[in-house]
Amino acid sequence: LSKGIMDIYQIIQKSVLLCDVDSLPDDATNILNITNIEMSRDIINGKYLKALHKSPVFATLLDISEYSKEPFQNEVVHSLNTFIAENENIEHELQLLLTSVASLCIFLQSNFTGPLFDQTVPCIFTNYDACKSLTIDGEVCNKLVK
Repeated sequence: LSKGIMDIYQIIQKSVLLCDVDSLPDDATNILNITNIEMSRDIINGKYLKALHKSPVFATLLDISEYSKEPFQNEVVHSLNTFIAENENIEHELQLLLTSVASLCIFLQSNFTGPLFDQTVPCIFTNYDACKSLTIDGEVCNKLVK
């Protein structure tokens, strides 16, 4: 991996995690995948659903949720591990980070900060499955969590 690619990758990580649109490099599209750049810009601009819809990682998870008969969390862990093992490069690491950040921001906005989204948020599991998998020592999560 060249120093230039690593530098741009680190700048994008910082930009997304700090929501700093000014530090997002203009020349990043010459080096990195355009989808990752677009997802980064969407997240920084608060367009989390738009970023999530562009994510190949999230598309894989949506596919799993349609046909999986296993306990869902096991299937998610297996699929993410497979994705990481088959795609060991900086582009895919960035896709995973961006998908995670967009998902966390959607969760926070839906459940705590608002405003509610105008469109339906894609869901990869039922609320029952989510609450069941988040149960610890017999304590279930709040049933109002989206």
